[in-house]
Amino acid sequence: MFLHMADLYKAKESLIADKKDLEIQYNAGVITSIEVEKIDRDIQRIESDINIYKYEYYILREKYTQALNGYIE
Repeated sequence: MFLHMADLYKAKESLIADKKDLEIQYNAGVITSIEVEKIDRDIQRIESDINIYKYEYYILREKYTQALNGYIE
């Protein structure tokens, strides 16, 4: 899980850098706004994936804590 999280963060950083390049190209009139919007959606998708993994981690940690305290057998 943690390895995948690191990959997601790297992918997000890469997309943010790509977005900056695309915005420069968009302002120069080389590309359309659709391409910039696509990368925004990709960034949002990765952020959603990161949040899902965080949520799953917190749930797992809570279950572990409850098991240690004897609430779950």
